Amino acid sequence: MTELGKIAQPYARALFELAQEDKDLVGWGQHLDSMAGVVVDSAVVELAKNPRIDAERFEKFVLTVMQIAILNGAGRAAPPDADFDLVNEFVARVILRVRHVKIVNLVKILVRNNRLAALPQIARLFAAHRAAAERVIEAEMTTATEMNESQRKEFTVALQVKLERKVKLHFSVDPELIGGAVVRAGDWVMDESVRGQLQKLRVAVAR
Repeated sequence: MTELGKIAQPYARALFELAQEDKDLVGWGQHLDSMAGVVVDSAVVELAKNPRIDAERFEKFVLTVMQIAILNGAGRAAPPDADFDLVNEFVARVILRVRHVKIVNLVKILVRNNRLAALPQIARLFAAHRAAAERVIEAEMTTATEMNESQRKEFTVALQVKLERKVKLHFSVDPELIGGAVVRAGDWVMDESVRGQLQKLRVAVAR
């Protein structure tokens, strides 16, 4: 596990447990994703490196931008000429307060400990905890050519039956497979591509 992963793990677990108590895994996840998206914005990344911006100003700026992002995601407009205190009060009124306060406090802790870069990883781990709780597994199916919607639904159902789990199947295209498909779900891999079969044949012939 990466250093950011080690940092993110306890935070993600704590937020997940709070979300379970609040009975709103979806809402907490969306809130967290909105705030995490701000962290990877190039303007924010550059600002974090600017030595002329002190920690307090950076914290207020980041939280203001994050909370505006949350409002936009909720279909609400931020107050005009928004500053941190105004936006904070406004968001607290239109978003579930427990969720808002806890995540804002988390961001403050991360900023003050120079760990804000861990927030996207926290969001990803939170999503993984949620998926495990809902018995959803992420999988990817790579094919040599694009599949239509009917084929995608058919393969998704078949994979759910095989794995005995609800599957969120992502699709991608790689012409280098030549034909067939490769399916990955966690550590499980099924390679039924023409390229994969040729590789197996080369190994067998070389023995």
